[in-house]
Amino acid sequence: ANGYSFRTLAQPDTQYLDALGFTVAVCAPDPSVASPSSPLDCRAQDWKVIGSSRCLWTIYSLNCINIKDGLYNTSLERNFQHHIALTASWFHIQSLLARAIYSVIGCWGALVLALLGHHDSARRFLGIVCYWLNGLVNGVGVAVDIYQQYPFSAIYALGGGLVIGFFF
Repeated sequence: ANGYSFRTLAQPDTQYLDALGFTVAVCAPDPSVASPSSPLDCRAQDWKVIGSSRCLWTIYSLNCINIKDGLYNTSLERNFQHHIALTASWFHIQSLLARAIYSVIGCWGALVLALLGHHDSARRFLGIVCYWLNGLVNGVGVAVDIYQQYPFSAIYALGGGLVIGFFF
C-alpha cells in the first residue's frame, strides 16, 4: 500500500472524535520465522512503523522518520475525506538520484583525470561536480521538500535546503 485515507464523521459537532495523531505499521516478520497467516497473528516485535501523522524524510534514503506525538492537521469540515500518502515526493526522489549520479561521476571522473596526470583538472572536477553541483541540486530539492511541508517558511526552506545540500 502506498497510502490510505479516512473520513471525518458526517454528524455535526463531532470534531472531538477526529483523529489527532496516528502511526501506520506493517507486519514485517523475521524471514527465519514462519510468516503469520493474518496480521492478528503478528508478534509485537515484528511490527515496523512506516508512517505517521507527522513524518520527516531523510536526505539519504526514502524512509520516513516518525515524529513522536506529531499532530495531524485534521479538517474541521464534517464528512471530509483525508488522503495520506506514504510515498516520498518527486523532489525527494530526484535529490537522492542526483546525489548518487553526481557523486559517482565526480569521483570516477576525478580519478580518471588524476590517473591521466591532470591533477589540477581532477581537483577542479571533483570540487565542481561532486561538491558544488551536487550540493546545489540537492539543496534545491531539499528546499522544495521543506517548502511543501511548511509553505509559510520560504526563507527557512531555501536557506536550510542549500545548507543541507552543501554540507551533507
